[in-house]
Amino acid sequence: MKTASKITPQLELLRNFLVDLASRADPNSDLLLTKFRGDPESKGSWGVSNRIHIAALLDEASGLDYLHDTLSGRRTMFTDCNWYMSLGVFPHADKAKLAEWDAYYNKNRKSHPDSGRSLDNATAVLGLVIDDCELDDLPTPSEIVQTSPNSQQHFYFFEQPESVNKTNAMIGRLTGSGSVIKSTGKGDTSGNNAIRWVRPPYGKNTKAKYLNEAGEHPNVKLVDNS
Repeated sequence: MKTASKITPQLELLRNFLVDLASRADPNSDLLLTKFRGDPESKGSWGVSNRIHIAALLDEASGLDYLHDTLSGRRTMFTDCNWYMSLGVFPHADKAKLAEWDAYYNKNRKSHPDSGRSLDNATAVLGLVIDDCELDDLPTPSEIVQTSPNSQQHFYFFEQPESVNKTNAMIGRLTGSGSVIKSTGKGDTSGNNAIRWVRPPYGKNTKAKYLNEAGEHPNVKLVDNS
């Protein structure tokens, strides 16, 4: 086990959040997370994805250490960064596969088509997210993540993994043309697809507009929805 200074309450909370979500999935699959320090509205800010092997994440004895080692740098856990994740499930990439993709990139100067967050690569979806939802007649969300002082993402975890097509159809009924959210304005309907990037409860929101007078960006955190 890592020292207490390395295994922080924030990291434990993140693992619990991911375990609750990923326990529904094929354990020999990957989740995708990404991090960066720049403003998310700047195209040059976005980083590469971290792949999280679900079986390793779920291991009760070593899952927290595994998450720490996978997400950390040499001296930091990047808690000052933006973090994003997809609710999609992707085929597991072992060390040999990652090496193959690295070689492809070095040769072609572009990512291997199997390596990224794409609808074609996703094998299943574990839930959906509605931004800033104000509807009263939806079920209680599985989790609510506050992404900035006035914004929230409502996570609905599926009981069982669903297909990309079925999830996109559900999202369309909730947020698409003619939907209650679209017609009433009681939620954000932009950027919705089954595997889009959403914020887990970790890190900061470094959009320039959220920088406060003390020079600090807001933490991204869970909201009590009990």
